[in-house]
Amino acid sequence: MTTEDCCNSNETVGRPGAATVILLEVATLLALAAFLAWSHFAGRLVYFLAPAYLWLPPAAAVVLGAMALARVVGMVRRRGPCACEVAHSSAGSQLLCALVLLGAVAVGGAVRPTQFSPEGMQKRRVPPVPRDPALERAIAWVLGERTDDAEQSGGAATALPNNPTVLDLVALAGQAPRESLEGQFVTLIGQAAARDGAADRFDLYRLVVTCCIADATAAAIEVVPPPNAKPAGGWVRVAGTIRFDDSAGPGAPLIRAASVQQIAEPNEPYLEPR
Repeated sequence: MTTEDCCNSNETVGRPGAATVILLEVATLLALAAFLAWSHFAGRLVYFLAPAYLWLPPAAAVVLGAMALARVVGMVRRRGPCACEVAHSSAGSQLLCALVLLGAVAVGGAVRPTQFSPEGMQKRRVPPVPRDPALERAIAWVLGERTDDAEQSGGAATALPNNPTVLDLVALAGQAPRESLEGQFVTLIGQAAARDGAADRFDLYRLVVTCCIADATAAAIEVVPPPNAKPAGGWVRVAGTIRFDDSAGPGAPLIRAASVQQIAEPNEPYLEPR
């Protein structure tokens, strides 16, 4: 009898433990479905997924629940597991699979990955791309393109977006002339991370997530806080002026802060790429 004939037949077996294999599989599917549903309704998915993908876990919970129901209905209609199921599975292997999957579920329930360590932040930090206005003007002249006179003369102030983020400022620093950003007052929120060898400064960063926390990178900007205002860590709101002194790297801006305040974690801790 082929596997297809076996699975399409009504032949059942009474081997001890055969039903246990199916019950373990059903229990595993239901546990995974319950975990995904709980994560959705408890609001934990925002710590693992970008907003565009938050619908996937609840949809998967429905599919897993349907799979578990189908397994139960199939066993009831056949009045036991078919010979094919018994021949190709065992309670021990099914229990091992269940333990591996449920172990991952337990880790997912305990972890709240909103903050990198200082070392992890440095490894995943998005480097700023410095502009070279002289090179850009030379290329424009070779190509016969007209350059902006305002830019050549230093440029007017570049308009910041409403409620700018750290990622906005890092992106603007790589696009606009530094003279057009220098001295502008800005308010940013993010997480504070200590800087190695710079006790009087810290990094303000936000995690940027494209799909899930596994691909997260850190958009960061250096902050020079006012005296006696260095945060211990966590989420802060920084208000100050944009400066360029090249201490944070060529073309990288920093914030000379007038105030640094501890705040609660925002509802959406991660940013999406622009």
